[in-house]
Amino acid sequence: MIKYASGDMDQALREIGEQAEREKNDLKIRYWLAVTYLESDMIGEAVQEFERLSNWNILSRARNPLLSSKIPYFLGVCYEKSGWEKRAIEKYEEFLEIWKDADPGIPEVEDARERLTRLKGGTETS
Repeated sequence: MIKYASGDMDQALREIGEQAEREKNDLKIRYWLAVTYLESDMIGEAVQEFERLSNWNILSRARNPLLSSKIPYFLGVCYEKSGWEKRAIEKYEEFLEIWKDADPGIPEVEDARERLTRLKGGTETS
């Protein structure tokens, strides 16, 4: 995580990937691996990890509610980068439904609203 925070994505991918290989059922490690893939423009790998996480068992997701609740947002970003606009819209809508009562200023919520508005052709989504 130190390598990730410092922006050294190559080393972060190696270290987080090694840890994810050892701890295959750790949602937090797999989540950060997926985020690191996305930050490294490894979109196919990010999609695969985030889709796997979205189907993770409910108990694991319940133990990690903040991370779990952001998975639809990141899947939306991945789908959008892949050119799958319809899927991206669905994931942004899912994410915004989860976060509908969020306080203002949460970057992912604001970004999801902007992305959804743009994908829907500028129509209001709030």
